[in-house]
Amino acid sequence: MCRPDIPDDHLLRLTREQIIETIKNKQHYPSYKDKIPYFENMLCEVAGWCLIDELEKVDGIPGQPFDGNRFVKKSGLLHRDKEDWEALLSKL
Repeated sequence: MCRPDIPDDHLLRLTREQIIETIKNKQHYPSYKDKIPYFENMLCEVAGWCLIDELEKVDGIPGQPFDGNRFVKKSGLLHRDKEDWEALLSKL
């Protein structure tokens, strides 16, 4: 499982060129053009891992029903300490 560090303005970053194309002829564009952020690489934390047979088959999670089954693992139960990573590497 990975947790990306997505900035609040990520949609602006991803659509920068389309936004510029849409507003380039508008009155206040010159004052905003340098404020539209560029896309940059995002940091991502590897929160842990699990084996496929450790996944739980569910048809929803509280507040989010699924249209069919999903296979999940509670993030607090993921393997993440040094010994867990060493065990994973030994299996590769």
